[in-house]
Amino acid sequence: MKALQLTHTEYAGIFGRLALLLRSGIPLGDGLRLLGEEEKDESLAAALTGMADRLDTGEYLSDAMDKAECFTAADTGMIRAAEAAGNMEQALASLGSYHERQERLRGVIRRSLTYPAVLGIVMLAVLVLLVTEVLPVFDGVYRSLGGSISGPAAGLLAFGNALGVILPYIGIVLAAVVAAAAVIALIPRASDAVRSAFRRRFGDRGILRKMNNARMAQALAAALSSGLPAEEALLLAEGLMSDCPGALQRCRDCREMLLSGQDLTDALEKAELFSPADCRMLSVGQRTGNLEEVTDHLALRMAEDAENALEERILQIEPTLILLTSILVGILLLTVMLPLIDIMNAIG
Repeated sequence: MKALQLTHTEYAGIFGRLALLLRSGIPLGDGLRLLGEEEKDESLAAALTGMADRLDTGEYLSDAMDKAECFTAADTGMIRAAEAAGNMEQALASLGSYHERQERLRGVIRRSLTYPAVLGIVMLAVLVLLVTEVLPVFDGVYRSLGGSISGPAAGLLAFGNALGVILPYIGIVLAAVVAAAAVIALIPRASDAVRSAFRRRFGDRGILRKMNNARMAQALAAALSSGLPAEEALLLAEGLMSDCPGALQRCRDCREMLLSGQDLTDALEKAELFSPADCRMLSVGQRTGNLEEVTDHLALRMAEDAENALEERILQIEPTLILLTSILVGILLLTVMLPLIDIMNAIG
């Protein structure tokens, strides 16, 4: 069977509903079969029904997930740990919450990239329109009055005339770029390859570093809730960072420090995965036996902090683009209007 490509929303729906069904006393096999009957996607419905059949023959849920080939290694590892620890309901609920947060974070990133891009394109279109269409009108006015555009405006006019000649070709190139971007967006493997290439080069800087720490914290919280020790939880978190060398190395450094006997909070702080204040809170949770609860709380707060930082950056981009465009348009109009005013005064 061909491996399915599921979204975080679909993962969250599966794990969250399974947790609710299990809490209601419905066995996992019957719950999976019920989800398969409700699922509109035939491929996913078949995968869920096949998992239910395997559970009816005595297989574990983790083995059924492996054979279904539509769940991540991290998800399967957490379920396998939960089977050993006997806290399946909590693990399913934690995985559902984890994927919900990941989908929300992706939505924030998607909106953050879309809005500034559209605004920038509109501003650029305004400037191109002024240079290619408005300036020639002013040039005609100058010529009718026996003068000509000079200075910076003359250079802009020459640039606008040249731009007007090559503009159709630029349009063709832009159309090809847009078409290529649409094709990449529609092909999961292509979009994943582009995203991975970007994350390998820029994926652990600034706000993206905060997002990586939030993802790692969410994975760590879900894994600890599933009964995994911290070392194995970090090993699963490494799988989520495989396309970001910087974040992956920090996870590995933290796990190596744990294996060498260092305390979890010290290792997390030295690897720069948690802030010193967060590590102090983790230390308190560790001493009081509430490590899983504190980790989950910190993971949620880190995700919110990353989202807020991203939204603040967007709020900075919008006025910057508007101010820059206004200044350029103002300079353009002044270079044209001031000589025209002198000519009108001379005629008057």
